[in-house]
Amino acid sequence: MRKNYLIPLLSLLLLLSGCSASGPRYQSTQLTSQSNGLIYIYRPAQFVNGGGYPEILINNESIGPLKNGGYLYAEVSPGRYHVRSKGNVMHWLLPDQSTVIDVRSGETVYLRLLSSASAAAMIGIATFNMERQSNLHQVLAGHAQQEIRSMKLSK
Repeated sequence: MRKNYLIPLLSLLLLLSGCSASGPRYQSTQLTSQSNGLIYIYRPAQFVNGGGYPEILINNESIGPLKNGGYLYAEVSPGRYHVRSKGNVMHWLLPDQSTVIDVRSGETVYLRLLSSASAAAMIGIATFNMERQSNLHQVLAGHAQQEIRSMKLSK
């Protein structure tokens, strides 16, 4: 009887593994020009919404999908940037999140995307409510470098 559960379980694990970042492990990126700055956007591995992924846009230009346990980066010239996580029905059902950051010459800015879920149930009358949300926010460099070092480039 155990064999009956093994194949579906392995299939599910294989399916979910395709939703995680699969690129090379994090390495600090060197600027091509010292007058530029870097923006890192990362997403710690979480079970909640682990199978989905949003598209990351900087000033409305996509830099790619941010998969579970992954990071993306962009080298930019100094200035103000609007960074947004954008979902769609197929990959990310959570509301879009955005933030505005200023990047200075030679600076590295880190943004972290987290998602969470909470559920409520009512006994007696069958009511179930699930609230899911995400949060995109800036993180101090020292803390971000500790979190991001075990992540992979999101592809």
